[in-house]
Amino acid sequence: MWLLAHPLPFGYDSRAMLSRAQEARVRGILWSGPPGIIRTYCLEHLAIAAKIPPGHMSDLAVFARTLHERGHNS
Repeated sequence: MWLLAHPLPFGYDSRAMLSRAQEARVRGILWSGPPGIIRTYCLEHLAIAAKIPPGHMSDLAVFARTLHERGHNS
């Protein structure tokens, strides 16, 4: 018997997360500007700059949103 529905919400895999090295690259890119200047990227360009594979775009989105919500965006 085949499952027709994916057991997890679309685009989310609880086993897939960004590595610490990937997170560090994202932070480095976002915080590389002068103090007081917030750098803005679309997720696709941020993923390319941080060398995040396309399969981890949802993880990147969650990480970026978490940084923003915690005030770590500058």
